[in-house]
Amino acid sequence: MAVLEVFVLAAIFAYAYLLKQYSKIQRPVFEVKNVENTELTTDDIAKMKGYWNIAAFGVDSRDSSVGRGNNADVIMIVSINRENGEIRIASVFRDSYLSLANGNYNKINQAYAVGGPELAVKALNQNLDLNITDYVTFNWKAVVDAVNIMGGVDLEVTPAEFKYINSFITETVKSTGVGSVQLTHAGMNHLDGVQAVAYARLRLMDSDYNRTERQRKVVSLLMDKIHAADAAKRI
Repeated sequence: MAVLEVFVLAAIFAYAYLLKQYSKIQRPVFEVKNVENTELTTDDIAKMKGYWNIAAFGVDSRDSSVGRGNNADVIMIVSINRENGEIRIASVFRDSYLSLANGNYNKINQAYAVGGPELAVKALNQNLDLNITDYVTFNWKAVVDAVNIMGGVDLEVTPAEFKYINSFITETVKSTGVGSVQLTHAGMNHLDGVQAVAYARLRLMDSDYNRTERQRKVVSLLMDKIHAADAAKRI
């Protein structure tokens, strides 16, 4: 009976913890019927068979909000092969001049600011001939916490990146309230959450092409660590 009570109490505490974490998730207005692409051809539908496509948005939010009013400076399409579990990530450049699916044309990151995740997903579907109905949105703090929980990531910082990264680290500390330190050298560095976000935000020394590459690199390294982690860290 004592052993049974221990298991029951453990289950109760685990459930309470998960419920608490679940309650922290923000859920902006999102109606699937408003984003579904009804203009796809038979060939378009056939190409997507067997895949689960998810839109991932990283918002330029200085507070905890993830709804409309925030530019989506990270826009990724995560494609999961349902048969073998393979995951592929494609970036959409934030400055791409596209239809916002509301009769206007602008930079695609504006779709999220104007209409939240619903308009942003609808715009991706319309411009890319997709039928995404699932999405996830994260802000700087969420990425900082995720990287810190997993113990940081190892990245090669080029001399050009090193020239700017410390100012981005300072800004990210101020915006998230999470402490960090500045880097002392270029080359291989073990980055904490704040430093990794600063790295992914770098854009002054090259182009948005390179910036999205840095974003995917951070996400890929984080996913590798999650896959290798024990169950407690995954939760």
